[in-house]
Amino acid sequence: GGIEDTGMYPVPATPEEAAVRLARVPLGRGGRLDDVSALVGFLLSDQSSFITGVEHVVDGGSIIA
Repeated sequence: GGIEDTGMYPVPATPEEAAVRLARVPLGRGGRLDDVSALVGFLLSDQSSFITGVEHVVDGGSIIA
């Protein structure tokens, strides 16, 4: 999903465009840097030692909406 403040999440041109974009995200907000860094921190920790070869999607639920 789009992550704010990274250039991966273009700024909407109008409030209407912002509303349409957020309507597609079940969590109702854009991704934040801390959403990604929390996952990276977990994957680098011993708590994820049995996780291998899987894709983790950080998109606020957009893929299932």
